[in-house]
Amino acid sequence: MDKATRYLALAVVLRAVRDMQKHGAKNTTAPTEAEYHDSMIWLGSRQAALWFDTACVSQYNVLWYNNWRTHAKEMLDSCDLLPEERRLLEDGVRVFGVLKAKYHAGY
Repeated sequence: MDKATRYLALAVVLRAVRDMQKHGAKNTTAPTEAEYHDSMIWLGSRQAALWFDTACVSQYNVLWYNNWRTHAKEMLDSCDLLPEERRLLEDGVRVFGVLKAKYHAGY
């Protein structure tokens, strides 16, 4: 894989993470609620896995260290979601909850 492809993938992932954190791109406004919503769903999806793999970055680590689970729980409580979106977020919250418990228990 060439550097340009990897850098493009990194940029796509970074933009989604910044949208999740409600930070805008340089010299722009913060993302809209729709962009926030889309970034949350995309970051936890299989579609994003290809971009993470191309960027040579762990999807798990990015989601873990950027508190995706916390954002996902907030979305579940406050947003109207399609059934498949709700399922994706619920599954992610459950998986990260188990991993967090194991981490804090020393496993």
